[in-house]
Amino acid sequence: MYDAQMPAHHVDSLINKGVLAGIRTRALWLSKLNQCLHRQLPLSIDTMVRLADIDTRRRAVIHVRGGEWATHIRMQQGMILDILRTCGLTELSGIVVKNRPLRERQESAHLGKNRHTMSCSARELIEASANGISDEQLAQSLHRLARRR
Repeated sequence: MYDAQMPAHHVDSLINKGVLAGIRTRALWLSKLNQCLHRQLPLSIDTMVRLADIDTRRRAVIHVRGGEWATHIRMQQGMILDILRTCGLTELSGIVVKNRPLRERQESAHLGKNRHTMSCSARELIEASANGISDEQLAQSLHRLARRR
């Protein structure tokens, strides 16, 4: 356990030796593989994925930003496997796609709760605009917008 009184060289030796050293080495290795993957991914999916792990069955565990991206990434599985093989993972047996950790989802859900509701005057203005538009689809969209809470 870290003690605020512990000298820096003791902390360094804890990190650089034993079990912590193995964890640190693996984390750095995964980080380098993730960087290699992101350098070669198309921009359309680059920000939606993260290489999280290589499991015991030699599968790349890919975290995606949300469930809607999981299917898209599964369809790109062959390309992702090829990229990871060029990054040095020649013996991969497949890919597992999972949603990103819950913590990130909770943060994004929390941000959504803080959105401001529409004022009555803005709602009335949108309704009036919708009533004066001849394009039926646009008018319906504006009416739906005005009904949002």
